[in-house]
Formats: sequence, structure tokens, C-alpha cells
Amino acid sequence: MPGTKPPIACRLDALSPAERQRQKTLRTQLDAAVVRVSETADGYVFIYRDDSDVLLQAAEWLALERRCCPFLDFELGWRADSQAPTLRVGGSDPAVKTFIADTFIRAS
Repeated sequence: MPGTKPPIACRLDALSPAERQRQKTLRTQLDAAVVRVSETADGYVFIYRDDSDVLLQAAEWLALERRCCPFLDFELGWRADSQAPTLRVGGSDPAVKTFIADTFIRAS
């Protein structure tokens, strides 16, 4: 039904074991490429180093992550006035922001 929010619950059955491993590998690569994380009203923006391979990795990771966490909103981009690709992750429910912080932001 249009306008219906999906529940904040991961679908652990959405990925095969090989896809789950690829998702984990991509996350490790993306975590290593993060230059800065900025908080937004509904989530976070991950700013990566200036590298087109990082943009491709982020796109592949996003395609996998979207299947297991359909409640997340994603925007992947690289603006003309920027030296870095970005990935915005958020959601319409305030609890999504907490989920993102707990799941995707690594403590230094």
C-alpha cells in the first residue's frame, strides 16, 4: 500500500550466504574509505575519499543492503562541486537514525 512504512526490522533471509559475505566485504572497504560522517535530520551522510571505485563499491553495497533493510532510504551521489562521493542513509522514523548510528558508524 502506498505510503505505508516498512517495519524497522532487518530481513536476515534476504541474502544468500555468498551475498551476505560480499556485503560484509564491501562494508569493510567502505568503512576504510570514510573521510567524514555528517549527521542530518533523518540520518547520516558518509563522505568518502575521492575515488571512483568507492562509488562503485557503495552502489553494490546499497543494492544488497536495500534488500535486507528495506526501511532505509539511500542517496548515492557525487556532486560537481565536491571532491568526494557521498552516501546518505536515513529514514522517516526517528528510530531509524538510532539504528544507523548503532549499525553503520564505527566507534573510533
